[in-house]
Amino acid sequence: MPRAVALTIFCLASFSLTFTPVTFAQDTLTSRLKIFLEGYIVDNNYIRNNTHFVDFVNDSRVCDVHIIVSRRNTGGGGSQFTFDYSSPAMPQIGAMKLTCYTMSYDTQDIIREKFTQTLQSGLLPYINEKGGAQNVRIEASDSTLSDETDPNSNGQDPWRKWVININASGGFNGEEQRKNNNIELSFGTRKVTEAWKFSAEYDYERWAGRVTRSNGTVTHTLRVEQDADVEWVYSLGPRWSTGLFLNGSESSYDNIDMALGAQAALQYNFFPWKESDRRRFTVSYYIGPKFNQYAETTILGKSKQWLWEETLGLNYERTEKWGEVYSWLNAGHYLPDFEYYYYRAGINLYLRVAKGLSLSLNLQAQSIHNQVYLPEGDISDDDILLNNRRLPTSFEYSGRIGFRFQFGSIFNNVVNERL
Repeated sequence: MPRAVALTIFCLASFSLTFTPVTFAQDTLTSRLKIFLEGYIVDNNYIRNNTHFVDFVNDSRVCDVHIIVSRRNTGGGGSQFTFDYSSPAMPQIGAMKLTCYTMSYDTQDIIREKFTQTLQSGLLPYINEKGGAQNVRIEASDSTLSDETDPNSNGQDPWRKWVININASGGFNGEEQRKNNNIELSFGTRKVTEAWKFSAEYDYERWAGRVTRSNGTVTHTLRVEQDADVEWVYSLGPRWSTGLFLNGSESSYDNIDMALGAQAALQYNFFPWKESDRRRFTVSYYIGPKFNQYAETTILGKSKQWLWEETLGLNYERTEKWGEVYSWLNAGHYLPDFEYYYYRAGINLYLRVAKGLSLSLNLQAQSIHNQVYLPEGDISDDDILLNNRRLPTSFEYSGRIGFRFQFGSIFNNVVNERL
């Protein structure tokens, strides 16, 4: 990006933009900047209502500026939005990238305002090149970013980047012959820096129900899940990472009375991590011991068991003008042999095939040969019908495919939400 353009965008970061109302005659409509916006969009209607000086089009091949928006979580619980601008029609400007940050306590209105102002700021060089800069007026904002809200501030942070989350919820539903209630609790803390990140989280979920049959008999159901995780990840450079993962859990669904595990991990990203909002291709390796204490004796005749597990995973994710793709392949087994193993693969694909035609695809499958936790004996009909226990299986699969075809006017500026 030319240095002058970068300086202009930087100087506008502390200003709000307003645009004088302009009426375009039919023969001058083509002088308005046409933009195609895709990716992680915050309140599309708000953006169009407050960015009336451009035309939003629904076909990337007729736009002047193509903008791809991606989102990443920040260590403080907020979001980092990245805007990638490109315009083959204006090579003298070239590609640009802008970012904006939102805080965990920002309301939806504040988030969409920050999002829209950043989006508009990046359009200024293209508007100027299109000949519409005379319609832009820049006004100083009423307030500037404080140390509290500026993510790049060097001000004092009393929490030293630690973030704590506490959540609790419950619910119930019922009808004449069936009643259910559930409770969910969670607690988490984390700290994220450029060099390392640490997180600890505890989740508790309980589902209880009662079913009255036609003969008057009553069947009670109960599922309890508890899970505690501690994760520490350290950066070894622009591509390598290492980590330590500790886990403790209970699951009546999986016949687990108590499970304790520890795994060391090593990961390599074929792309630098600074590009992770647009593309990543990682290879991850995990290995470590695991101790299971079972609620019922298992199919292997075990009431408790020590296991060593190793896992290898491949993940690929990319966001481009032609669409988005996310695919994964994971495989693991219990040491020292390969008798008890699993592998799973999947792909999520959104592909722009041609003008107005888009294709979406989701496929995933896994081969399961490591259900050492299954209880011996038959599972009751009640547990099967009420989904209280996991059933033995050697495979799972699912899939979904769809397409979208749109034709007609390419302009979609008008917002009308009546009724």
